[in-house]
Amino acid sequence: MTRSSSPGYHAATVLLPRLITSAILAMLVLFFLDAGRVLVRSAEPVSDLLMPLGLLGMWSLAIGGVLGVLAWVGAVAWRSLVDLWRTRPRSARLFAGGLLASLTAPAVLPLASSVLSGPRISTHPQIEVLRVALPALLLLVAACGFACVGVCAERAAQAGGRLVAFLISGVSIAGALVAGWWDATQMRGLYPPVHDAVAVLTVVFATVGASFLAVAMSVTARKLGRVLAFGSVVGMLVLIVREPVPFERSVVRRTTVRGVKMLRLRDGILGGPAHGVPAAPDGTLLAARRQRRERADAVLPELNRRIPNRGDWNLLWITVDTIRADRLSCYGYERRTSPRVDSFARKAALFESAWSQNPITHYSFQSMFYGRYPRATPLYLERLGEVDPEERATTLARYLRDRGFVTATIPAIPAHALDRAEYAIFTRDFEHVNPGRRGEVLDASAQTALATRFIQHRGRERWFLWLHYMDPHAPYEPETNWGFGSSASDRYDGEIRCV
Repeated sequence: MTRSSSPGYHAATVLLPRLITSAILAMLVLFFLDAGRVLVRSAEPVSDLLMPLGLLGMWSLAIGGVLGVLAWVGAVAWRSLVDLWRTRPRSARLFAGGLLASLTAPAVLPLASSVLSGPRISTHPQIEVLRVALPALLLLVAACGFACVGVCAERAAQAGGRLVAFLISGVSIAGALVAGWWDATQMRGLYPPVHDAVAVLTVVFATVGASFLAVAMSVTARKLGRVLAFGSVVGMLVLIVREPVPFERSVVRRTTVRGVKMLRLRDGILGGPAHGVPAAPDGTLLAARRQRRERADAVLPELNRRIPNRGDWNLLWITVDTIRADRLSCYGYERRTSPRVDSFARKAALFESAWSQNPITHYSFQSMFYGRYPRATPLYLERLGEVDPEERATTLARYLRDRGFVTATIPAIPAHALDRAEYAIFTRDFEHVNPGRRGEVLDASAQTALATRFIQHRGRERWFLWLHYMDPHAPYEPETNWGFGSSASDRYDGEIRCV
């Protein structure tokens, strides 16, 4: 029997177009979900959104085609493994173990590391055991998943009936819906690798569901498959050649769930934008800065006369992560959530209209300490592939240190995370980082104790201390209930009370 007439070769050639068609259709369904979000959430006219939507559609076609081919390779490899298992069980087990480890370890290890790096779990007394056990558990789950899909496919093929295929399709589509819902709604902004893994599961479930639905309905759809395959090739060319402009990137990042992951994948493979936003201010902005500086210089003599010892003051810079102004008593909230802040507000200037430069912590802090808009800060420019000139990258900490201040920072960020680029602002140009700190995570009382000890040891030295609290950040687990209740909103109020 020749290779072209063998049953295995015939099955493989029939399976390839079916899997490609199913994968592309699954990606298109997910694309239409994202397209709906774009149209609902964007304030721009629909005519301006056509190009970003077109790019998302092309990317979906391209990625769907690639996933279909990969699924076909996996299916053929599985079938070969099953045949090997029947003839040489021991060799098959070794081969299966090596294949599983090589395919899943690159994804499992970063995923496990991300899951165990949170502010609470990283302080668990058995964290080292968890760091060994979780990757092993994820590998086991992956193995069971592969085995389940393979066994189901084998049973469906043997039974030849539509009921099993319909059942597998229904379970897979339900899995895609659940995974997609979780990715879009739960813990947004936390554990990005976990969300990426769930997004991949969504596509896998959707593809498996579409494939078995096609098997159950005995659909070949050759003409449709050819059209989609052609569209996938065109989408691949667009993905490679067409660089998304800043507006298109902004729409994708602001409004989509899966689109932003496709954008990250594209940039990871092909590189980010070639040209970013220039950091240098224009002439109008420089002129406005000079005018503000001149007005400030004009009041300095009067300020020095009224406060003669102003030059001897120290600077204590306090920030609180994810705290809402409308949950503070001094801003009219009915609960007494912030007695310490309220006490300070009664003796200080209370700003009623103050806005963060960015809702993301590290970009907001970049603006605070570099005195720039987020897209002109070193971190943003670095992620655009640009290098910020060293002479222009002066932080507030460096400015004060050069003028004789002892600089220190006590952030409630896990100690091991301070080496990451997004958290470099917590350590850059500070002489003392977490002086006297013990353990991975600090709560408000421990931070305040460290800050008090640092200040008491300064004597007559001038100092600048940055104290960043994290208690109001999720997960909401206040040490004391304060009588607020047990809902997530109540526990959030309790976390604020701890600061």
